[in-house]
Amino acid sequence: MDLAVRVVSSGQPHRALPLTVSLCMAVAARGPGTLVAQALAPTAQEGPLRLGMPSGLLTVGADVVRDNDGWRARAGSF
Repeated sequence: MDLAVRVVSSGQPHRALPLTVSLCMAVAARGPGTLVAQALAPTAQEGPLRLGMPSGLLTVGADVVRDNDGWRARAGSF
């Protein structure tokens, strides 16, 4: 696991991660200086990201680039 993630909705913890949350975590992990990037395991700087949740692991990825307009997510994957 590269990052432990927990989600609470309407006061109840989820056993699994919603896919929208997972993609957002992948994008944030690839943005230098974000809290998510700072919380990653040292070995998780490139490549797929393994998110740990109560029901196991989910592998996600994101292609994030910086251009003249700032940071942009080009793609996300599960």
